[in-house]
Amino acid sequence: QNLLSIVQRYLAFECEAEGMDIFMAIAQFKLSRTCVQAVPFKQAAQGWFDSRKGRWADDTFKEKQKRLPKVTNAFQIDVCDITHEAIELFFKNLQLLSPKTRNHFREILRGILGYSVDREWLEHDRGKRLDTLLKSESAPSAAPKILTLREFTYLLENADHELLPIIALGGFAGIRPAEIRKHTEESDLRMLGRFTINM
Repeated sequence: QNLLSIVQRYLAFECEAEGMDIFMAIAQFKLSRTCVQAVPFKQAAQGWFDSRKGRWADDTFKEKQKRLPKVTNAFQIDVCDITHEAIELFFKNLQLLSPKTRNHFREILRGILGYSVDREWLEHDRGKRLDTLLKSESAPSAAPKILTLREFTYLLENADHELLPIIALGGFAGIRPAEIRKHTEESDLRMLGRFTINM
């Protein structure tokens, strides 16, 4: 290395140390590194997913399973080395997605980082600092499109036998799609042709 390179590295290090004695900064860095275990981010993410998946409804499970690879592909480092800049860059690359979708990714990252802090794979203070980046942004929902009577009638008249109960329940009772799927798969509807809705 030439002298200029050494000087540049020294100045950069001094800047990052923010006035702290350089030898003390090195000691602090070594101390922080020895307090955590180096675990690949992908392994931490999979551990978090496996520990939580039994608590999720089917739709939530599928949504998280679909999004997790995008997160793990973006952070191909040890979880203890994840940085503020890396997270900012990740969300910069999601700008074309809706705020609601970006918030889903924030929820996944918060879960992984919290899981890692609990297992001492990520230093606690760093986890708290990174968590400030992951607060959900405002995501106002778009107003639902209201079908006209003619449009709804057309759907009812042209639906096959599997789709008809889904359209009817959604249109007449206002039940969400996830609840409709749950009820149409239950034996009460198949055996008796009816089920109870708790309003």
